[in-house]
Amino acid sequence: MSGKPNVGKSSLLNKLAGQQRVVVDEVAGTTVDPVDELVEVGGEIYRFIDTAGIRRRVKEASGHEYYASLRTHGAIERAEVCVVVVDASEPVTEQDLRILTSVEEAGRALVIAFNKWDLTDDERRRYLRREIERDLVQFDWAAKINISALTGRHVDRLGLAIKEALAGWETRISTGRLNAFLGRIVAAHPHPVRGGKQPRILFATQARAAPPTFVLFTTGQLEPGYLRFLKRRLREEFGFPGTPVHVEQRVREKRQAQVSDGDVQVSDQQALVIELMQALESGVHGDELRRFFHDDAEQIEYPSLVDPRVGRRGLEGMIAASELGAGMLAFQRYDVSRWIESEDTVVCQAEWHAELAKDAGSLRQGQRLHTYSVLDLHLPRRQDHPAGGLRLLSSRLTANRC
Repeated sequence: MSGKPNVGKSSLLNKLAGQQRVVVDEVAGTTVDPVDELVEVGGEIYRFIDTAGIRRRVKEASGHEYYASLRTHGAIERAEVCVVVVDASEPVTEQDLRILTSVEEAGRALVIAFNKWDLTDDERRRYLRREIERDLVQFDWAAKINISALTGRHVDRLGLAIKEALAGWETRISTGRLNAFLGRIVAAHPHPVRGGKQPRILFATQARAAPPTFVLFTTGQLEPGYLRFLKRRLREEFGFPGTPVHVEQRVREKRQAQVSDGDVQVSDQQALVIELMQALESGVHGDELRRFFHDDAEQIEYPSLVDPRVGRRGLEGMIAASELGAGMLAFQRYDVSRWIESEDTVVCQAEWHAELAKDAGSLRQGQRLHTYSVLDLHLPRRQDHPAGGLRLLSSRLTANRC
């Protein structure tokens, strides 16, 4: 819980806990060090952190205020959800906006609690609505609750708001679904042409959740206004209540005029691997996968906790395995979290999620599968391939944990 001094953070914690857990006083700045308390809210146990009020920017603070602000910002960094408490009886200030912005930049889920509602009258509530529409429009994705820590008004609603914010914060969108959505958006609203050039989005992936972070691979730099448009449409399509959404872009480097010694641009390697994963997610299997591989491609699976044997199969075995998997799985999704690349090799850390469409041995229909893997992919550019260009030659699963 964060906010300006004397907005009622400690009082709110005591009301949630149902007893006097922290010291409360009318003098602003009573809380100096963050105080952790385990509190049950809405049937869930949460660790609440009562923090010192942030009076001004860290660089402008001095003495104990400086160190208290540092500890408060540290508490925000290690939290999952931030409940920013705002004094509803006073106008929203620039410092309130700074605190909200710091939570968004830290990538934490957000709930805004307007405290001291018992001290507001009809006129103040009318002005507050205008202030929210004018000053807090950039935080319209955050849940807003009108509460009174003194009387307990609507404090019970905080649990549901926290739960919804956490759910939005941890949301993941499959790569196939994300690119299908972006394809529709870009077709209807393409990027403006500037200087005779029009940047294009090649593909996109969700790099991580908590908070949802998307990476766009593009042919050129997208304008900030267009990125804001995409972020707004992402929220309209997928929701993400109570959480900031980060959108990053990686511009594909131009290919060299001549390609020598089989050198391949890094962006081409990533593009092929992600295109293959998207195809698998969308149900492509069998002979349709041949275009991704050289004819003498090989897949090697090293010993793991799942299977202690070393598995090795050629292209025909890989095609057969994909057909078998297509009949066994209701869906599958890949999430790549890290890339390491060299001239013709990609090493990526990936998570694989799937659900069984029917029983398989000791596993039952509907059971979820989840593995963490490290993939070592060899992607040489070979002139003897009839399609030419980049194809997978070998794939090594060097680590696997289910």
